[in-house]
Amino acid sequence: MQELRSVGIKYELKGKMVTFNIKEKDMDDSINYEVYLDDHYILTLSKEGEIVFNNSSPYLDASELPEAIEELKKNI
Repeated sequence: MQELRSVGIKYELKGKMVTFNIKEKDMDDSINYEVYLDDHYILTLSKEGEIVFNNSSPYLDASELPEAIEELKKNI
């Protein structure tokens, strides 16, 4: 596994500013994006923008997740 690049984005989500950090990783057979909210791992997206693994519940309300995913997809 090799980290290819890292991108930080600030976004207003439900009236509060949040910082997402996206780490692009080469997993040999695919490219995935690990997403962090501040310094907390929240999920992994595939190159196509599909959720591979979701750990967002401690950090994002379920109603915030779809909006966050759409914003993240614009930056991968």
